[in-house]
Amino acid sequence: MSAFRTKSGGLVPFVSALLVTLALSLAGSAPAGAAPQYVLKLANAVDAAHPYNVGAREFAEKVAQRSGGRVRIDLFPSGQLGPGEREEVEALQFGAIDIVVTGTAVLANFLPDFQVMDLPFLFRDYDHVDAVLDGSVGRELLDRLNSAGLGMVGLALWEQGFRHLTNSRRPVNSPADVRGLKIRVQENPIHVDSFNALGAQATPMSWGEVYTALEQGVIDGQENPIPVLTSHRIYEVQKHAALTGHFYAPALVLINQRLLEGMPQDLQQVLVETAREVSRSEREAARQMERDQVAELERLGMQFTRPDKAPFRQAMAPVYDKYRPRFGDLIDRILRAGE
Repeated sequence: MSAFRTKSGGLVPFVSALLVTLALSLAGSAPAGAAPQYVLKLANAVDAAHPYNVGAREFAEKVAQRSGGRVRIDLFPSGQLGPGEREEVEALQFGAIDIVVTGTAVLANFLPDFQVMDLPFLFRDYDHVDAVLDGSVGRELLDRLNSAGLGMVGLALWEQGFRHLTNSRRPVNSPADVRGLKIRVQENPIHVDSFNALGAQATPMSWGEVYTALEQGVIDGQENPIPVLTSHRIYEVQKHAALTGHFYAPALVLINQRLLEGMPQDLQQVLVETAREVSRSEREAARQMERDQVAELERLGMQFTRPDKAPFRQAMAPVYDKYRPRFGDLIDRILRAGE
């Protein structure tokens, strides 16, 4: 199995320790004949109330039913098996984690093709999103991932939602209000370039470090879908929120390739088909939370602005000039989808 390796090599001790811990935790299982054939560990970096875990619970329940009890999926939310999304994906490659639900932005570290969906203001609305994720572009990107020799398979495309900006300094109504702010972004070059284009100081940082960095004033702000602001209590350390919707955040359900290919064909089919079926309800959960939670965050003290997106789109336009040679007509195929 091909695995991503960091230059420092620092991941190996972490993964080795994790493998030992998980092996010990699985010792002493149920008596022979009573236990499932496969007990899989599904991990993600977000709170149990997040849409990922709404989907993960449904996925686990349906897989158990449809496999006749031969497959059990145990859930490990909130970064229990890794401090951030990148670390969880790397652990998945090594076999320390079986399934990971993660934002596609982190895939920039593994497969640059997925970066196309990180371009700013690429998606018009959620109907456009569904036309892309469930259409030929979504299938093509999954195929590229699955044939890349990375030791992992993409089962389905889920979502977090559109990303919005928060900060502790001032209301944001225009790109000028973002200038000079130190904004945490994901470890993704398109995200870095996009916020630098606004005049911000884009600061890549692992998610596990963000709350403390905001609390201590190391960074001024961050950007995420609305459900993250509630599930991770970002409202406690950020006063201002701007509904910019600058990026759309899809998500991937990833499984270790060696594990999947070693399972009987019928169980492989159960996992793939169920992950794709659940994508609909997981996305709707994310969208409903977004609708419900803005009012809740306002009640908790966050102050929202709803800026005109056109000036932000214009300020970030040079990012397209930089990346269009890499992605070619894939950008135009996404823009035309669902018209």
